[in-house]
Amino acid sequence: TTLTLTRQINAPRDRVWAAWADPVQLAKWWCPAPWRIKTTKFDFTAGGAFDSTMYGPEGEEMPARGCFLQVTPKHKIIFTTLLAEGFQPTPTDFAMTAVITLADGPDHSTTYTAQVLHKDAQDTQANLEKGFESGGGAARTKQEPWRT
Repeated sequence: TTLTLTRQINAPRDRVWAAWADPVQLAKWWCPAPWRIKTTKFDFTAGGAFDSTMYGPEGEEMPARGCFLQVTPKHKIIFTTLLAEGFQPTPTDFAMTAVITLADGPDHSTTYTAQVLHKDAQDTQANLEKGFESGGGAARTKQEPWRT
């Protein structure tokens, strides 16, 4: 029930962290083109809420709302769709928890690992069908904000 994606990013960890911590930068790379994302709430603190929607080229909409559980600067982000702001339980059509870790890699690069945890095999499969591997691996490489 856990999907894992690991990438080596040719940028130092503080630049990758900055691209995660700023919703304007996050919107530039988080979803693969031609998809786009609009963020309406982004309180990047433990207990803080996020609210965003990805829009596809055919009019598809994929909302993502939830709560940050842990924000350890330049190291780890844990968030979930199972809770709302202030750790309040909330109903959701897509229950998941994500663990993002950043580690120093060779030659000032960053090892980026995303783990997405699901409640059962059915939800895991649904996330795969939504494009977890292809979308998560593509992530707008030409627009990554950590590149100069």
